[in-house]
Amino acid sequence: MTSCPATCANATLDPFCEYGCSEGCECDDGYVLDNNNLDQVTCVPVEQCGCVDGNGNSHPGNQTWLSNNCTVWNICSNGTWYSKPNFCSLYAYCGVDDNFMPVCVCDPGFFGDGYNCTSIDYCADNSTCHQAEGHGTCTDTPGNYTCNCTGFWDGRDCELYQPRRHCADLYVYHGYKTDGVYTINPPFEFAGRPAYSNVSVYCTMTQNDGGWTLMSHDTGSLMANKTHTDYINGFGTWEDVIGWLGLDIIHGLTNLHNTSLRLDLVHCASNGVPEASTDCTYKFFTVQDKTTNYSVIIPQVCNGTEKEYYDGWARWNLTEPGPGFATYDDDDKGIFLDL
Repeated sequence: MTSCPATCANATLDPFCEYGCSEGCECDDGYVLDNNNLDQVTCVPVEQCGCVDGNGNSHPGNQTWLSNNCTVWNICSNGTWYSKPNFCSLYAYCGVDDNFMPVCVCDPGFFGDGYNCTSIDYCADNSTCHQAEGHGTCTDTPGNYTCNCTGFWDGRDCELYQPRRHCADLYVYHGYKTDGVYTINPPFEFAGRPAYSNVSVYCTMTQNDGGWTLMSHDTGSLMANKTHTDYINGFGTWEDVIGWLGLDIIHGLTNLHNTSLRLDLVHCASNGVPEASTDCTYKFFTVQDKTTNYSVIIPQVCNGTEKEYYDGWARWNLTEPGPGFATYDDDDKGIFLDL
């Protein structure tokens, strides 16, 4: 046999071997000597021959791999290493497979083979943004989505109910426990303002289990000479704990759900009797709309520390709606009430 046989390292048979013939095995046509295994003579198809890359690393025949952060594609073919530029998808990165070999992997939010990556249609799933429950609407973005939550729903998927209808919501859902001025967003139109408008109110959070929205308070003459329109819209300075919330917003708040009315009464000193403070709470309290002149419904007497005037404020037949609201400029609408 020739002393210059075709091998995996040199698959071309040299017809002009400078060495003489030698005794041994010779591979058939189409096969070459596997010089990667020197312990025994093995003839393999040339396609199975391994190769060595530019970094001196050995690779088996027909293996393909990526290098240089997945920017180079390599193949070991017929004992020879070949390479060419490689391009992962714009929405992919260079990762590793189960054999710890470099591989193009689609970014989170995309699917594909790493070369063709398609954005996942998250909004097709009605659970996204809790669309099925009406909590929000979904908008797809490349590899992601955004939720536009409705009403008081909040969170990544509109899963958090965070109402700000009144002070009770701030106490229960937001954990506010200090008396003071806060912003609420009533979910209804009132006094010419759209639903969910910002409204400053004074909240009493430290008395009677907290969460009380101050409707009216004045120790001076703020209430004097106010028009019917003033009382509909509201007035005052809540930072000074002085004001009137407004008939329109009181109507809306008391018709959202069952509402209680708490009266803090101050009895002025008189005839040797010292000043005294008492309270009385009506369990149910509703103000009707302007078509009834904001008449009040209080079906039960109040309870509290008030003894002398145990009925507190309601001085009419509680089985019927109370009087409408009246002011000096509109006194035909109802009965004047002592506020």
